Amino acid sequence: MSLYLSIPCTPEGDVWKSEELEVEAGNTLEYKYVVIAEDGSIRRWQEGENAMVKIPATAPVSGVMRVDDDWEESNQKGAALVVHGKALPDMTVAELKVLLRERGLKQTGRKVDLISRLEEALVH
Repeated sequence: MSLYLSIPCTPEGDVWKSEELEVEAGNTLEYKYVVIAEDGSIRRWQEGENAMVKIPATAPVSGVMRVDDDWEESNQKGAALVVHGKALPDMTVAELKVLLRERGLKQTGRKVDLISRLEEALVH
């Protein structure tokens, strides 16, 4: 089943924020940004394919999971997942290993490998 929503964003400095959106675990959220003029007409659609965020069947946190991306980068590799209030690159190796262990994933390698493994599991 597809559900199409328009979710307004408001600026806070260089960051645009939306209201919280409730998505059930195991679903995929597909989205694209559009700039709408004051008269309601569409000024510009974000180029490229839609960005996608897969919500894991076993969500990493109960409650809120925040996704950060930007206009240019959201179509590159998907959005950056923020877990427990931290972006994955800002987490310690120990924190990353806990998240990997919770998902039954391999916990060895460099920090960049751990992050890549988590992004693959959580976003794709």
